[in-house]
Amino acid sequence: MAYLHKISLPFKLIYYSPQFYIKNLSEEIRPRLWQGLGNSDYSTTLPVLTSTFSSFVADMTRDFPSWASEELSQIVINACNPDYLVRGDPDARRRVGSPIGIEAFVSRFDRLSKRAMIEIRR
Repeated sequence: MAYLHKISLPFKLIYYSPQFYIKNLSEEIRPRLWQGLGNSDYSTTLPVLTSTFSSFVADMTRDFPSWASEELSQIVINACNPDYLVRGDPDARRRVGSPIGIEAFVSRFDRLSKRAMIEIRR
């Protein structure tokens, strides 16, 4: 905990919110909650959402520290994929009863936090 004050977020949370989608999706595709028309169904919208999500991850990854970039981007892809059929930890998705695998994400973040402590000392 003594090092917690030295750790800053590697990205801007405001920038990486629904604002990214509001800015990058057409009004026809966006749901009403995101100031859109809400006329598209999920199967029609999914390819556009997936493409925008890929851009989102690529853009966000640039702000991650180089030592954590690959793992953090993979966590974002697994945890936030717009396609609910593939969202979640891939190993957990194969098991019955744990479709998302939150415990896998907790373990991955724990490893990253320990690595961050090492990186801070360098």
